[in-house]
Amino acid sequence: VLKLDTSQERFTAIYNSNLWGAADTVSGPAASLENTEALRRHLPAIFEKYAVRTLFDVPCGDFHWMKHVVAEYPMTYIGGDIVLPMIEANNARYGNARTSFIHFDAARDQLPQADLYLCRGLLSLLSFADGMNALRRFAESKIPYILASTHKTNFGVANIDIKSGDFRRIDMFSAPFSLAQ
Repeated sequence: VLKLDTSQERFTAIYNSNLWGAADTVSGPAASLENTEALRRHLPAIFEKYAVRTLFDVPCGDFHWMKHVVAEYPMTYIGGDIVLPMIEANNARYGNARTSFIHFDAARDQLPQADLYLCRGLLSLLSFADGMNALRRFAESKIPYILASTHKTNFGVANIDIKSGDFRRIDMFSAPFSLAQ
């Protein structure tokens, strides 16, 4: 898969082959209902605290777990993903007046208007260059908040570069990201 030229080709091949091998979602084990249970329980409080009325979620994946949050919280949801066949399937299956999906490359495309940018797992799947571009795109947007995954342990996580489409754990507070705590 990683021999494919573009991020879109790599992520589409992962989707088409269910490479991550989760039984209930092509978005991988991290998107299972079991692995998102705590997040699903806590997101509405975050939405309330920060007055989130429009959420932009990248990568939205197959909407497996987030559909439960969106069904119970009154907001506009925009899911973005680089995998066009998945976006088309999501719009056909879940699209409505409050929920839509767009074909979106986080490292290159302009973000839509929203109150919160949810990037669960996104930066763990991108090269340093693409990850930094995705963060720049956020900084250029008018979205006031970002909620992004990070991995921190007592031993630290050594950030290593990958080709976009692979996976590694990242620590957003260490180089090259070096976000303030």
